[in-house]
Amino acid sequence: MRLIEPSSGPSDAPHDLLLAAPAASAALPSPPDRRAPSGERAGLPAAGDAELELLRREIERLRREGREAQRLRRELAALFLVLLALFAVAQLVRDVLRADLPPLLQMASSWGLLLLLLAPIGWFVRRQPLPLAELGVTLSGARQSLREALVVTAVAFAAGLALRAGPALRGEPWLVWGSVAGYSRLEFAIFLASYGPHCLLQELIARGVIQTSLERLLPDAGRLSPIVITSVLFGVFHLYVSPGFALITFAASVLFGLFYARRRTLVGVTAVHVTVGLTSVAVGLN
Repeated sequence: MRLIEPSSGPSDAPHDLLLAAPAASAALPSPPDRRAPSGERAGLPAAGDAELELLRREIERLRREGREAQRLRRELAALFLVLLALFAVAQLVRDVLRADLPPLLQMASSWGLLLLLLAPIGWFVRRQPLPLAELGVTLSGARQSLREALVVTAVAFAAGLALRAGPALRGEPWLVWGSVAGYSRLEFAIFLASYGPHCLLQELIARGVIQTSLERLLPDAGRLSPIVITSVLFGVFHLYVSPGFALITFAASVLFGLFYARRRTLVGVTAVHVTVGLTSVAVGLN
């Protein structure tokens, strides 16, 4: 008996097509995965968590710098307004304080105008993010500052006496007391008692507020520029005495500014201011 062999004719074609279908479908490209990130679909490497964190930190840093720059611009504008107010008071000083005023009225006017300066200064200080210690109102470093002040004041007093050496050798007194020579004992005592607090308030305004603010708002200007700008203002406020005395106070203010920059406390620089100021009056420079 012969076995019937499977036919390889046309009747097997559909079977062959069915067998070839899986292989053909495997050869076709698969559709893109819709869940894949756009970077992967474009053939680019996807950003990792580390890169995303770095990018987030950089954006936050730029935002902080922008906010800080905006805040500094506002503070600089506020300082400009304060300086305008101070110049207005300086003009008022020139109009009000005259050499022919009685001593007590002259001292009262000087104090009144100084207290008037505290109004815009107080407004500006309240806007500052700094504590009072950053404005020199601190005892930190006061002891070292006072020791250094003793040296400076001794040199200043010796220089004042040297200026009077010639006239003294000709028989004139060593101390002439300049603008306060005509004061009575009571008026002179009031002048001496009030001069220290007066100098302290001046240093608070000039060194504590203006110089410190200029250092913060002009960080690229260098160390000396805030001191010089502050000293120019300090000299302008003394133009009511004389242009020569304004120049002397400018030079003294540069010394005060350099001294304050060492210890950042008003204690020592006020001591220097008091001694230098009284010396200038004693030898007749004021």
